[in-house]
Amino acid sequence: GCEPRGPQSSYTGFDGLCFSVSRVGKAVSSAAQRSRVLLVDDDAFTRRATAAAIERRLGLDVVAARGAMEALTMLRKETFDVLVLDIDMPEMNGLELLGRLAKLFPDLAVGVWSGSVSASEITGANVRFAIQKPEMEKLFAALREVLGIERASGEIPLRGPKRI
Repeated sequence: GCEPRGPQSSYTGFDGLCFSVSRVGKAVSSAAQRSRVLLVDDDAFTRRATAAAIERRLGLDVVAARGAMEALTMLRKETFDVLVLDIDMPEMNGLELLGRLAKLFPDLAVGVWSGSVSASEITGANVRFAIQKPEMEKLFAALREVLGIERASGEIPLRGPKRI
């Protein structure tokens, strides 16, 4: 199993990897100059597992927000290279957040990562991609494209759950 270290909680993600997330929801990172991703999802497991997978696979600094209002607060205080958001969230859904982002942060690249809305329903000037959950490989590819990241040589794709 995964052992917690320091002020973090450890989890095993859907890809079988162990990862640590601090109590405030920011995935632990070691490099300071990496591209920064703000991940917005109200589901705690999805948020943690996705943040860990992005960090481990792409080497990005991922900060996680539990909802749209928390994301807006973070965006006012910090700089991010891309925002990845869910659509179906309480308090303010992702479509409402997209509208606000277009006005408040028109240059911010936005990606939609949702299980409830088809890509054809997503519009907005800053929307660079819309991917249906749980297509992690497509999410990685979209983030690479938006951020100009080359695929690492020898990189092994994630394996899905074993089928019986």
